Amino acid sequence: SQPEAAIKTLEELCSRRNDWQPLITAYEKRAETQRDSQRRISALRARLEHQLLDLPGVRINGNTKHRLYNTANICFSGVKSTDLIPKINHRICVSSGSACTSSLAHPSHVLKAMGLSDEDSYSSIRFSLGKHNTEEEIDETIALIKKALS
Repeated sequence: SQPEAAIKTLEELCSRRNDWQPLITAYEKRAETQRDSQRRISALRARLEHQLLDLPGVRINGNTKHRLYNTANICFSGVKSTDLIPKINHRICVSSGSACTSSLAHPSHVLKAMGLSDEDSYSSIRFSLGKHNTEEEIDETIALIKKALS
């Protein structure tokens, strides 16, 4: 019968659990490593944001709790991103929009949907961090932006 066959299959799988244990252990280790990496990158993003928020006219676009751990979208009110980016992108890579729309001449439809004005949309820069970024690079980014805005 079907229930007996299902029980037999389950018993066979359980008896072979030891065959899968190295793979399960490797998966658990990879998941732990990824969580650690995400926490570290999130801390770098927070460092960047907190330092920049001390500058006048700077604010974070979007929800600060429910978002990607590695991305910050920051508005520099009154400063066009097209003026700021060339002053800093010789050392860091940033964008005025998502990867698929950063070269377009109109404001980000995502930022507009979030309630930003055209002016604030044009004053926003996206920062994306990765596993290879360091605290020193974040500090250098902060210094570059402060210098560019002064």
